[in-house]
Amino acid sequence: GKAYFETSTNKMLVWDATAGAWIELDSDGTGAVPMSNDYSVSFDGTSYLNLGDLGTAGHSLGCMSIWLSVTSSPGLISGSGGNIGWLIGLGGGLQGLGWGYWNGNKDLLGYYAGGWQTTYDVPTSGDGLAAGYHNIVMNHNGTGYDIYIDGVIAYAATLASGNTGDISGYQTSTSGIVSGLNFNSVKLMKVDYGTGYNTTGLLDEASFWDSPLTASQISDIYNNGVPGDLGDLQPNGWWRMGESDSATDGGTVTGIQDISGNGNHATTVANSQPTFSTSVPS
Repeated sequence: GKAYFETSTNKMLVWDATAGAWIELDSDGTGAVPMSNDYSVSFDGTSYLNLGDLGTAGHSLGCMSIWLSVTSSPGLISGSGGNIGWLIGLGGGLQGLGWGYWNGNKDLLGYYAGGWQTTYDVPTSGDGLAAGYHNIVMNHNGTGYDIYIDGVIAYAATLASGNTGDISGYQTSTSGIVSGLNFNSVKLMKVDYGTGYNTTGLLDEASFWDSPLTASQISDIYNNGVPGDLGDLQPNGWWRMGESDSATDGGTVTGIQDISGNGNHATTVANSQPTFSTSVPS
């Protein structure tokens, strides 16, 4: 049969072949409801989330995205030591995405796997990212991992000083896509190495893809600073940080649902549990 929308009345007209007549269906005239983002997860420097053994589950790290606000003073900046932290931990050891000082006082973000594979040094020590949320993405480029900040390659992102970085401070090495055992024991806001390196801050809308994304898709994730619906990008893991978890502001996080449909639900450990927050990217 046929159906029409009548703009003068906001009614749907549907042909009922059995009755041999048009049926009028009322419409409220509104479109789809936009995605609501009401919660994030707050980490105190000892707490973390465990995403589990994603490699054993058949996944690989083509791309991973997080929305992050470092709340410890002085924030996510380069420096002269003492402010190193970890955002993504991989493989149950010293491997993952970190920030702060490791080799020099201009270090800002880097991917470590048996050595620093990708590093971004800002032009001036002490510069970094402005307070508040930023979208950080780690994406394989075919030969190694690139780091994106707020929808653009790291050295093109605007820093707290108002300046951008410089390509001379950005280095990548050849490394394959992380998979298998190296993509097990995945953690957010820590690595399984030493103590005192967990990141204090807020985390929202974490997601990953088995295959790399394009630069255009990464820009779409940033969405001018407001997280959007990732459904069209079909993530292999997507942790919304509260919207599917019966969250309450300040409530203890016992787990975070993976809404990708792949069942990679995040867990927490007693005495290292973060809490829910209503501070979100906007």
